[in-house]
Amino acid sequence: MKKSRIHIDEILRSFFALQGAGQTPAARRRTLLVEQALRDCLEIEGHRVLVTRDLVVLAAEREFDPVGAVARTMHADDLIYVLPTFLEPPWLQGTDLMRRSQLTLVSHLTAQLLRDGTVNYDEVTCPVHEIRARIDRALGALRKPPRGSAARPDRRESA
Repeated sequence: MKKSRIHIDEILRSFFALQGAGQTPAARRRTLLVEQALRDCLEIEGHRVLVTRDLVVLAAEREFDPVGAVARTMHADDLIYVLPTFLEPPWLQGTDLMRRSQLTLVSHLTAQLLRDGTVNYDEVTCPVHEIRARIDRALGALRKPPRGSAARPDRRESA
């Protein structure tokens, strides 16, 4: 069996179990929240990246059990194509700490899928570059001070 044919559910279960091992309770909670948000994103947005044949499979699976259908039926390459969407609002987590967790986990997940050959870089070059660009942009935004927090010079003219 070709590695890229591994279902998303299996990929996410093993990845997040490994990521959560040895974490503090707070970090583990953030990891679980990111996993659930990614699974929600897959179910809501996943159909957008599928070809007609896969849409038919997904529709049939949803007839039997709609919850988790995308993760049960689709594969690693589909996951890679959905990840850029997961790195944009409304999926990008709200607090800085949660956002950093999300960005780190997506970066590690992408790297793992490429490193172990689950996806072929030549077949997913564009979404991988998009993932990296969105992570870099979100991290850059986290480094900037919030608007209005820096001291502003007094621009009033003296009379």
